[in-house]
Amino acid sequence: MKRQHKSWKRLGYVVFLAIGLLSHCRAVDGSARVPDKNQTIRLGLSGSVTECEVEFTEAAAEQLKRINTPAALERAVFAHFGTWSSNAVVRLLGQGMKLETRTDEWGNFEFGNLQPGDYEVSVEKKRDILGRGGVSFTAKEKVKLGTRHAHLEMTLGERQRMAVKGKVVDAEGKSVAGARVTGYGVPRPEQGAERTFKAVTDKDGNYDLKDIPQPSVWAAGGWLNGGDPTVGQNPFYFEIYAENDSGKGICPRMPLVSKSLLEQAQRFHGAMNAVQARWGKGSQHLSNKTKDELPKSSGNTIFAPDIVIKKTAE
Repeated sequence: MKRQHKSWKRLGYVVFLAIGLLSHCRAVDGSARVPDKNQTIRLGLSGSVTECEVEFTEAAAEQLKRINTPAALERAVFAHFGTWSSNAVVRLLGQGMKLETRTDEWGNFEFGNLQPGDYEVSVEKKRDILGRGGVSFTAKEKVKLGTRHAHLEMTLGERQRMAVKGKVVDAEGKSVAGARVTGYGVPRPEQGAERTFKAVTDKDGNYDLKDIPQPSVWAAGGWLNGGDPTVGQNPFYFEIYAENDSGKGICPRMPLVSKSLLEQAQRFHGAMNAVQARWGKGSQHLSNKTKDELPKSSGNTIFAPDIVIKKTAE
């Protein structure tokens, strides 16, 4: 997959921050010939490592405001909000072997000349997080090599996640139990499998869609500034469908912005504008998208409007 970059200009900011997509991988030849019985199988193991976004705190905002050059601003944002992980230490253990390498500038690594069997891959990197200083992140994966090359996708850190709760009712406003509810992010991915989130309503018609990846703070901050939060095809909006044996219903598309994400985005947006104001660029304008466009929320939980199931014509 070709690497892509996002520009803050498309998100309404003057300063360009080339932040790459977190979804990326390197093509690997998955074929392996079956050797003669007297030959030893030699295999390859490749992988890609990405970094998750870290919560943007008040301390992070204060540190960002003090940055003096565009280059330093770009480095700080890359480190805090995550991208592919370059120069991370990758270790391989197994089959009597201890190997070590580092990821390239795109977060890729590769080991060759391996025997079939069980291995453990570990990744470690120290990131300079705004408001926290140097923080070490680690990840481990186990892999079994058979007769084919293998590829791993590893992540440093935990992505912030949220939940969407709501209720399904009929045309008369009565609760609908047992309705099948499906939610998904918009825009839908052009490549790869689409992830959906499913639930079934309880006796009171309530549903709870869990473990939904939170959109990035930088995308939400740009959206507050009037920019396009879907740059790079990353889901920012959410749609929910409900159905049962008698009909279907839909919850209108809504921004996947919870109270927690909004607070982080406002901090980031304010810090970015403060930096640009010192440089004589940008503005202090903050679009008011909180009154009419955002669903109700508390913490990392969004409360969606009721879904009304309409009977399907027979």
